[in-house]
Amino acid sequence: MAINPYAGCAENALLLYNNSTFWMGIGRTTAWPTELAPPSGSVSTTTLEEPIVYVKAETVSLCKVITSNPDVTVRGQGYKYVLPNDAIAEFARFIYIKARFDPSEDQPYATFRQIAIFSNLEPTQAHINDLWLAPANVLDVGVIKYLENNAPTVMNLNRQEVIQVMIAFR
Repeated sequence: MAINPYAGCAENALLLYNNSTFWMGIGRTTAWPTELAPPSGSVSTTTLEEPIVYVKAETVSLCKVITSNPDVTVRGQGYKYVLPNDAIAEFARFIYIKARFDPSEDQPYATFRQIAIFSNLEPTQAHINDLWLAPANVLDVGVIKYLENNAPTVMNLNRQEVIQVMIAFR
């Protein structure tokens, strides 16, 4: 039986980390057929359904699993940040991405059901330096790296939504 050694997984994470700009998007305003049991995503997905807004990642770090004194905890699992030069030796086969959605900064908002991570999203020329983008200001979403279907998250003007995602390389 074949395996994917952690050193190779860490190298793949490092290559993506070094060669990408990450954006997180939220979308899907339409209700699921069963709201509290969203469907699994499809591996052939290329974008969000009904995108609402895209936000440039606030934090991006290579990580490894750790059992005590984590730098960050995502879904109950602790992780330690790892510097790029140490990524392969420390088996840093995870990329942590954090983004903040803040309607008080004039970002579009709505109840959403999907979260996605994109690498190398391309804004329109007029918005090249923006930290968030309305869908109309995105020339190309780049490559989707992560998609999560969820029960609805209700947003309002007075509430920020901070989302943490861990991309695993296996």
